[in-house]
Amino acid sequence: MVKSEKYLEVVDFIMKNKSIDYKILKNTFDLNGEEARTIINKLKANKVIGLEPVGNRYMLQIAYDHQAFLNPSKLKEAIKVSTPTVRPKKRVDPVKQIKRHNFYQIAFFILTVLVVFLTCFWAVRADTLYLLFSIPVQLAIFVYSYQYTSNTIFSFIGASIFSLCFLLFINAKEPIFGEKYKEQKENSERVEKANAAVEEEKRINSIKIANSRGSILNKLLDPKSASFFGEKVSNISGSGVTCGFVSSNNHLGGKVTQRYVASLSPGVAFIEEEVKDFDTVWNQYCN
Repeated sequence: MVKSEKYLEVVDFIMKNKSIDYKILKNTFDLNGEEARTIINKLKANKVIGLEPVGNRYMLQIAYDHQAFLNPSKLKEAIKVSTPTVRPKKRVDPVKQIKRHNFYQIAFFILTVLVVFLTCFWAVRADTLYLLFSIPVQLAIFVYSYQYTSNTIFSFIGASIFSLCFLLFINAKEPIFGEKYKEQKENSERVEKANAAVEEEKRINSIKIANSRGSILNKLLDPKSASFFGEKVSNISGSGVTCGFVSSNNHLGGKVTQRYVASLSPGVAFIEEEVKDFDTVWNQYCN
């Protein structure tokens, strides 16, 4: 049995001389063959020397730290500091992972549909024909991107990029948003109101003319032969009268054309043949 003091002396010797051989070990430390072999094996186990001799000598291991060997607590601290802490990997729940994946797929699908809807909403402001191009292209983007990536996020990105470029292109040709669109919309509304007012005025005037014709027909000799033309509603001097021309048969059966002026009040109407100075009336209310 080799005492620990003898073993430490051998280690100190190796530390100073960087090597040792079997004969020197036996002679220097007065050991028998079995004791020498025991110390050699222990030196190998503690990695003081190499496992195989170089020639007849066992060489000191470069990585051996004798002070750490003498103070095992420091060795443990050194190992603890130098060894990185390996955190245990979190266990992934496949069910939760699938649910999360499906949630994102549905969410980006809904966003893609929203992008398509908004694109159509803005494009229609310019012309509904744009939908014939926009909807098929966006549908193709969605189908092909999902087919090759199996991920709706790429469908959303593709549809968004196309929509942005498409709407900017339309807006450059005809304003569909911004201040120019507001100005154009206000102008269109004014034009529509003006056109509506004109149409309403035409409708009212046609009613006024129809009523005036009834009053004029009562004054004609042959009402059935009457034909009207050149009629208008005049608001000169705020009178609001109907002026026009009427052609009808006289007592000889010949056609006679006369001017007429009729007030909006029922029964108040004049034809040229019954008023002596008709030119004055005509010029006052109709010219």
